[in-house]
Amino acid sequence: MILFIILAFIQPDKQIRLLLLAGLFIESMVLTPFIYKLTRRSYKNYEYYQEEC
Repeated sequence: MILFIILAFIQPDKQIRLLLLAGLFIESMVLTPFIYKLTRRSYKNYEYYQEEC
C-alpha cells in the first residue's frame, strides 16, 4: 500500500496518479467491517474455517 502511495506521488501523469489513489481509497473502504455488515457478509470468516480430511 505504501508503495502505491509513493508511486502515485512520483508519477508525472495526473490520470494514473488519480487512478492509483482512487483505487487505494476504494480498497480501504471495501475492507472495513461496516461494509461487511452492510452487505451481510461474515467478518473474520477464517475463525469458522473447518479443515476437511
